[in-house]
Amino acid sequence: MKKPFENDDYIDEDIITILDENKNPFYFLELDRIETETGKYIAMTSMDEESSENEEEYDEVIIVKVTADGKALIEIKDETELKEITELFEERLSEKYDLE
Repeated sequence: MKKPFENDDYIDEDIITILDENKNPFYFLELDRIETETGKYIAMTSMDEESSENEEEYDEVIIVKVTADGKALIEIKDETELKEITELFEERLSEKYDLE
């Protein structure tokens, strides 16, 4: 399978591929993952042409929860849970990336 960008330096394990309802692939770069008492979470950003050229500048960080069976990523609907997890990721990622 072809990588999303010809000259990228990303490790394959850092790329998450999500298929939409029409089986079109969307690529995301995993920025970090954490595990807490409430579950496992992944922070990622969309891999478009601009982010592949300058990995330090991302449009948006997306945080998702990993299902208990580890087979799917789901939206965090509980506002308190999302706030707590977002704060954890902000603290961890602020050292590595320029977060606004």
